[in-house]
Amino acid sequence: DGRPLDEVRSIIARRHEAERLSEEVAAESRRIALRLIDGGISMRDAGAIVGVTGGRVAQYASASDRKRRSSR
Repeated sequence: DGRPLDEVRSIIARRHEAERLSEEVAAESRRIALRLIDGGISMRDAGAIVGVTGGRVAQYASASDRKRRSSR
């Protein structure tokens, strides 16, 4: 049986790793969803493919459009 402080440190480290992985997955999902809709897939279908709602894909697309417009 581990010491409580060691267990707390382990949980904190694991939580940080989970957050990092979650951010990675979200970024990759955005990238792939945008590529799918650029290729002609509907937002709804792109969402189903990457595991998010079509509304979330619409948000990705809107943010991407704003980013492109502001970089001109």
